[in-house]
Amino acid sequence: VLISPGRLVSGTEASHWRASVADQGGPGADDALLFVGDPDGDDNGNGLTNFLEYAVLSDLEISVVDSVIFLSFDRKVNADDALIEVQGSSSMAEWSSGAVTLESEVYGPNQGSRVTYRVAGPVAEAMGFFRLRVIER
Repeated sequence: VLISPGRLVSGTEASHWRASVADQGGPGADDALLFVGDPDGDDNGNGLTNFLEYAVLSDLEISVVDSVIFLSFDRKVNADDALIEVQGSSSMAEWSSGAVTLESEVYGPNQGSRVTYRVAGPVAEAMGFFRLRVIER
């Protein structure tokens, strides 16, 4: 389905589309989960912002296989108001997503997907800190 059909000018780019959360897809449908509330608030008092909880279903998990760092998390597929970026840093002073590449996305139940990124080579050895940056689309 088209992501945020009211905001995008056209659907000509692959990045304008996502998997539908409906069984058998949703041609012509809009099944977006719109964000409502205070994005910086913490309504349930767990230390995570409302906007982060709107977009992300799990903590960032880090694993290392043969000097390659894999970063995985679960996201809400239809949280169209959010853009999620995985970033790395060697000092926590400057953050970058340049060396982080999408490895896979596996769609699962409950309108979620498991997203895995990879950081390889000498950059992976230099980066010791990682985070998810969630911003409004």
